[in-house]
Amino acid sequence: MSRPKILIVDDNPVALSLMRDTLELEESYEVLTTSDPREVLQLCREQLPDLVLMDLQMPKMDGYEVTRRLKADARTRDIPVVALTASRLSVEDMGRAMEAGCAGYLQKPVPRSLLLEAVQRYLRRQTTR
Repeated sequence: MSRPKILIVDDNPVALSLMRDTLELEESYEVLTTSDPREVLQLCREQLPDLVLMDLQMPKMDGYEVTRRLKADARTRDIPVVALTASRLSVEDMGRAMEAGCAGYLQKPVPRSLLLEAVQRYLRRQTTR
């Protein structure tokens, strides 16, 4: 059985490295990463990850727009996207993330146990569809 593929998108190298290392230590996941939001759509089309962890605040293109583009593409629309944010999300921001197509959100820095629990929860939801 193949390991679930998780794509982490974050322009902060420290946050990206921490999340990648946390998931790779579990040895249960294949972890893909990018710090460039413009690469996400192509990566998702080629790799078809089971889950995307998406930073919302990035230069060049924010996570809201990247998520909208993923959800507009027939090949990638069913991939769950979990928003990541370093700031506390307001009700308006949460609504905006859900409108864009995010399945949920996590506040950075994400504690190890919370990250692992969230990944398992969203992957379970994906397999029950």
